[in-house]
Amino acid sequence: MSTIFQNDLKSTTTCNLKRVLIVYLYFDQFSINRVLYNLKFMDSNFLLKLIRGEPKTWYGAPAYVAEQLESVMKRLAPELFESQPDLLHQLVTIMNPNTLMAHGVPVYRTNQCAGEFVITFPRAYHSGFNQGFNFAEAVNFCTMDWLPMGRQCVEHYRLLNRYCVFSHDEMICKMASKSKDLDVILAFAVYKDMVIMMDEEKKLRETVRKMGIIDSVRENLELLPDDERQCTKCKTTCFLSAVSCHCKSNQLVCLRHVKELCSCPPYRCHMRYRYTLDDLYPVLSELKLHVEVYDEWCSKAIAFLEAKDDEKK
Repeated sequence: MSTIFQNDLKSTTTCNLKRVLIVYLYFDQFSINRVLYNLKFMDSNFLLKLIRGEPKTWYGAPAYVAEQLESVMKRLAPELFESQPDLLHQLVTIMNPNTLMAHGVPVYRTNQCAGEFVITFPRAYHSGFNQGFNFAEAVNFCTMDWLPMGRQCVEHYRLLNRYCVFSHDEMICKMASKSKDLDVILAFAVYKDMVIMMDEEKKLRETVRKMGIIDSVRENLELLPDDERQCTKCKTTCFLSAVSCHCKSNQLVCLRHVKELCSCPPYRCHMRYRYTLDDLYPVLSELKLHVEVYDEWCSKAIAFLEAKDDEKK
């Protein structure tokens, strides 16, 4: 199985991937507190092989009903989410699958026996319990089609004020800087994600400039420990840029939450940036050059298939 972490990512990025890449071994027995609805780190894929022992029972809801599941649980237990908005990421929440189904959330059940694999997909809430003592091995992984979901996850975490396991922007930039070493299909996925990243960053920097923040300084933000480059407001791990003020030199915010930093006038603040946009455009151009043949082939293939569909109609 090809994953984006097999493409020299570990050697080209300093972001914290240990919690994602590590293989877990589970020695478990029956316990009701294992029935917890949750998602994996950064909405990644998850693979578990039951090596030996008693079966494991799984309950899962498809990714397309993730928001519906969240809405139902918030409606039925609002007091829990008021104090902890990211409750469903904490492995502490249980709800009867029949209750979810009664509110229109489809929930599927399966039993996993020794020697079998179970894979959960991005944004697919799942829970489970062991029917007895067993031994299992599990790992998180991300395929190239996860990239847009990973960016959506960062936005979701931002709304919950939840920290990211690693910086998505940092990962994209480091992969793009070695585009020639990437598989062409992965390079195409990185290119599309980088276009979105740069468009967002350009708009945010223009907004910050219009607010009156003129001073800026280049800084290798990835050299800071993750807990020192998290936005004070939303906990997002900053990489491309951040804003600080002299009155709170030990704090920073992402460009979306400049007004949350302090009460000082904007001219007293300064932007800290990893790259200028002019630094990134050549990287994007080289990446585009690497994938344009594949992009052209995809466009022709899609046009051909759509034409075939029209003929069938």
